[in-house]
Amino acid sequence: MPNGSPHTLVTAFTASAPAPQDLPRLSLALIAGLVLAAVLGSQNLLTWVEDCPPSPLTDSAIAAAEAWQNGIARLGLDAVHRDLRRAERRLEGHAEEM
Repeated sequence: MPNGSPHTLVTAFTASAPAPQDLPRLSLALIAGLVLAAVLGSQNLLTWVEDCPPSPLTDSAIAAAEAWQNGIARLGLDAVHRDLRRAERRLEGHAEEM
């Protein structure tokens, strides 16, 4: 069969699927990534929730996001996000000078 045929594409996707024994590791990596994103992006999460259209869940979602952001701030973990943003802005400034 020629390249690009449905059979070739199915074979390519099937061959790249994770083996069943890799699923626990893959799940752990996914959960770790979500936790890291929730910690480092807590302010962005709050902003995103505040921008959501009004719905029966919006007030609860905003309250949960505010509580999460406040907890992250109390632990001092919001400083990591702030420092990363400052570094990114400095790099962007240097990139514009080049």
